[in-house]
Amino acid sequence: MASLSTLLRPEAVLALETDDPNSALEQLCAAAAKLVDGPDAAALLEAVHAREELSSTGFGGGLAMPHVRLESVRRLSVVVGRTPSGVPFNAIDDAPVRLFCLVVGAEREVASYQKVMGRAARFLKEEGAKLIESSDLVADVLSASERY
Repeated sequence: MASLSTLLRPEAVLALETDDPNSALEQLCAAAAKLVDGPDAAALLEAVHAREELSSTGFGGGLAMPHVRLESVRRLSVVVGRTPSGVPFNAIDDAPVRLFCLVVGAEREVASYQKVMGRAARFLKEEGAKLIESSDLVADVLSASERY
């Protein structure tokens, strides 16, 4: 895997029109379900909620990286979504989350999943503030992802 750009496609970059965290996760999981060749959106959403119950994946600055590995996933997937005003997400700084990066991986592909998680976290931390304000989210996410 050369970069995040090998996983991100235009249909994996979403304008999330919601201020509700569950709705944001539903939209992200619906997009991911079309890409992972495995579980449906409801199964992904249930797994993401279970992961969030362990601890929030909101790491501050308006950014969150929900993630999950499932046995039924056949293809690693990354979906990026942005909300206009943010959603409450129990982030470590209590700020609303505006930019999400959902990572969905296969249980059996630990090494690939870990690499993508590291790249996605770096991508969010280094590009997140710019992407929150981007006027062309799809183009900017795809372009920035080539560096990670």
